[in-house]
Amino acid sequence: MPSKAILVIDPSSDFIDLVAYLLGERRYQVQGAFTLTQGLMLLDEAQFDLIMTEAFKQSNPYDFDPEFLDDLHSKADDIPIVLCSIYSSVESLQPGDHGLAAVITKPVDINYLEATLLRILDRTASSPA
Repeated sequence: MPSKAILVIDPSSDFIDLVAYLLGERRYQVQGAFTLTQGLMLLDEAQFDLIMTEAFKQSNPYDFDPEFLDDLHSKADDIPIVLCSIYSSVESLQPGDHGLAAVITKPVDINYLEATLLRILDRTASSPA
């Protein structure tokens, strides 16, 4: 089975490193970005099968920013986006909102995260091209 490429956009290098390690152990290729701008640049340079992100204001990573999701979705509307967030305000979001494939709250249960990612990647792999 070919490796799947996942882009993780999160202001925490520790979180990106943790996800890269855990998913790398499961043979995912993970690239990280600390800002939306960096993430968009990586989208121009490489192809990704899935994006996992924390939607944060670029001026303050402690504030949720739904425009972040809209900007990301407009650039990557054919790539599933998983919101993985610490913000309690995201609990009201559902798949489909802002182009999201799934919403996961932090702290992350890695088994649930992996099952969610596999479900989404399987669904996109079986979709007609």
